[in-house]
Amino acid sequence: KCFASAGDGALALVATTTVVAATPSTIASSANSQLTVTVKAASGSAIPAGTVVFSANGSVLGTVTLVAGSGSSSATFLLKGKALPVGVNSVAAVYAATGRFSGSEAKVSITVQAPPTTVSVTASPYTLARSSSTKLAAIVKLSGVATPAGQVTFFLGGKLLGKTNLDNTGGASLTLQGTALSIGANTVTISYVPSGDFVASSTKLQLTVR
Repeated sequence: KCFASAGDGALALVATTTVVAATPSTIASSANSQLTVTVKAASGSAIPAGTVVFSANGSVLGTVTLVAGSGSSSATFLLKGKALPVGVNSVAAVYAATGRFSGSEAKVSITVQAPPTTVSVTASPYTLARSSSTKLAAIVKLSGVATPAGQVTFFLGGKLLGKTNLDNTGGASLTLQGTALSIGANTVTISYVPSGDFVASSTKLQLTVR
């Protein structure tokens, strides 16, 4: 968009156009996108100067100062995925009226995806008597600095063996009685059930009952 105005007897402002692009436009919340904004005069050879403010969802993300180039001014801004909620976000780049140049704005769509998770699990012991028990310890890891929230479920086929809430380190454990398993090899499926903007994941573990 571009805007121009003039007061009575005043010199008309030179209209400007703003263009913004995101590379890439789809990112994980733990990654970044580079925003490139270009501002040029709608007519004439003058090159706009000033600043561009980036905002989304009612919050200012950052401000950059334009650098004059050939026929236009431009600037880049490194947008951190964690600054936006998971989902599709409309990011506005607003050039403020400066000197003889009118303000203008442009928008770009940024899609933020929740980072993937992985589940790892150990058993102590892996082989047990039907009259004894084993402790399963699961850890859910997330790309980035956040700790995932939610539950871990333990299934033997379609049978729920137990479920446990994740602690503040992303860990969950379950003491499993041998009587809950069949004699021989048992394949247990351990699944992370997310809470909030996290992604589900699962793994399998084999236990042997003698």
